[in-house]
Formats: sequence, structure tokens, C-alpha cells
Amino acid sequence: MTDGGRFSGTATPALSITGTLPADTGTYTLTVTNALGEAAATPVFILVRARPADRAPTFADLASGSPVSAFLPLPEGRMLIAGDGPLSQGAASSLPAALAIAHPDGTVANLGLVPGTTNALPQVTGRILDLVRQPDGKLIIAGTFTSVNGVPANQRGPADDPDSDGIANLLEYALGLAPATPDSAGLPIAAVIGGDLTLTCTRADPAALTYLVETTTDLATPASWTATGVTQGTPAADGLTTATVPLGTGPRFLRLRVTLLPSSPSRKRRASARPRSSLRA
Repeated sequence: MTDGGRFSGTATPALSITGTLPADTGTYTLTVTNALGEAAATPVFILVRARPADRAPTFADLASGSPVSAFLPLPEGRMLIAGDGPLSQGAASSLPAALAIAHPDGTVANLGLVPGTTNALPQVTGRILDLVRQPDGKLIIAGTFTSVNGVPANQRGPADDPDSDGIANLLEYALGLAPATPDSAGLPIAAVIGGDLTLTCTRADPAALTYLVETTTDLATPASWTATGVTQGTPAADGLTTATVPLGTGPRFLRLRVTLLPSSPSRKRRASARPRSSLRA
């Protein structure tokens, strides 16, 4: 090898190759020659790979804010990328988030927005260290973060209420609400239709929770709540469900009770929507 074209420094300790190509892949040996003879260094193999043609120009800026800490292959050729802090989303979005999805075409996107805000999901305070995909498709995110989407570690229990809107986390999840955003407008809606008392709500995750509408005519007696006589209704495609009970005479109340299914890790804990979703008629 001699100097010329893309090669320089062939007779010096530092060899330079400008504009490396896959064809430059090979085993390189440094040989030193003088009047006393020559000596060769241990051969070094160098592999040169071409940059993918479909790589988005902005992809290199993905970790401009923080180092990438974990990768997780997803179906359809996508890749979930976790950062040791906020990641830049490139041309897809300027919103920072600790998780991003890289698509097969090289484009990068965040996971959507925190409901009611312009913040990218998830807003993690701290570090994400590992990603694990369970057989059911759900993800386990491990790290040293202290809050997620504004919810601190000590406010993530089923009965906690980090946004102080009077709705426990379990019920927020059951109704598809945001635990860090006051949203009491999303509670079940009671109404009188014909001769029936109705309660309409969204069942956001019937696979993980049980939704049971109960009725009573006496709020002073907690044991009087029962589902007997209540038609629970059939969820629509968006989960919207209306339960009904004959109104009859005198006062009548309805409430929604949400319980974690036995397969849930927190199956022994539950939260209920009490008289806030009741209508007296």
C-alpha cells in the first residue's frame, strides 16, 4: 500500500483512509523496515459496513440529549429504544421522552402524548435501564426513575390519588383517565330514561378488571348494595357501556365497583366509585 487517492500516511505510524468503503474490509499489518531488517505487528482485521440507505438523516440525533440505555425488538420490524433520560425524537417530533420507537424505514416517533397535555409519553424522571417484553405483550420497564408522567413512586397504588381529583388510580385506569390530570368529567354518568335508572361509563380494560354496577335504596346501609336486578349492559366497540335498573318508587342509587382480576399482581386490592356516580330519583 502506498500514499495516493484515499490513502495517506502509509509510511507513518498512522494510516488514514478517507471515505472508507466496504471494499476496505480486510486484515491490516504494520511492517517496520530499516537497515537492520523488518518487523511486523500483529495483524488487525477491520470490518467496514455501509450506512443503510433507508436510515433517516435525523436518526443519529436520537440520543443527542441522553445516552441510549436499552433496546427491545418489537413485532413488524420495529425497535423500542430507552434512554438514560430524555431522547430527541428527530424529525418525527421535537417532544422529549425516555422511550421512542424506531420504525423499519428508519423514522423515529414517540409513544404519543400524556392525555390533556403536550408532553410525550412517557415522561420519566430518572433512568431507564432495561426493557422486557412479557409473553402477553406487556412491557416491564426497569430503572431508577422516581416518577412516570408526573406520578411519583409513592402515589402509584390502586387507592392513591396523585392528581387530587377524588378518583383513585385504579378507577382512573378502569375508565381510561389520566392519573396525573384532574378529570372528574370522565366519571360514570347517571340518568333516568323512561322507567329505568341508568349508569354509563367506559370500560377501558375489561381483560384485566371486573366492572360491576350495583344498586341500593338505602345509602345508610353499606351491606345493602347489590347487583341483583341490574342489567349490566353490553360494551360497545369503544368500551362505552350502559347499565340499567328499574326505577320503581322511592329513592334508588347506582354505583360502579371495579376490581382487579385474580391474575393481576395486585388482585387483593380494589377501589370503587361511590355515591359520586349516583343519582337519586
